[in-house]
This record gives sequence, C-alpha cells and structure tokens, in this order.
Amino acid sequence: MIIFTKVKESEIAKMNKVIGNIELTKGEEQTFIWLAGWEESTVDHILSVIEKAARKRAHGVGGYAHIEKEKVEQ
Repeated sequence: MIIFTKVKESEIAKMNKVIGNIELTKGEEQTFIWLAGWEESTVDHILSVIEKAARKRAHGVGGYAHIEKEKVEQ
C-alpha cells in the first residue's frame, strides 16, 4: 500500500484502491509514485489494465494464469 501524500493524493488513492493491501517493493512503490505525476487519464488507463489482468488471472482465463493452469492439468 502506498502511503506517500506529497504526490498527487487523488492518484495515489486510486492506486491504493486498485492494488489493495499488498506489499510492494521499494522499486514498485517508487514507480507508482512516479506514475502519479502523470496525467490523470494515463494513470486511469494503466490502473484499468492492472484490474483487467487481475480479474483475468483470478478467473484462470488467458494470460499466464491460463498457461500455468494448463500445465498443472496435464
């Protein structure tokens, strides 16, 4: 969870909502802080992709989750 408040607070809040309470590495945290400085629509698009990928993996459809599921089933 990103805690920094000096960067765009609304963007950080959106990111925290999307990533939830997961532990980030220092590098991942710094990347999200850097991203928060970009235009709001850019941040929204990237967060949308993250959410879509998470849903896809959670349902085991497509992406790496789908490939790994097939390997296990073989």
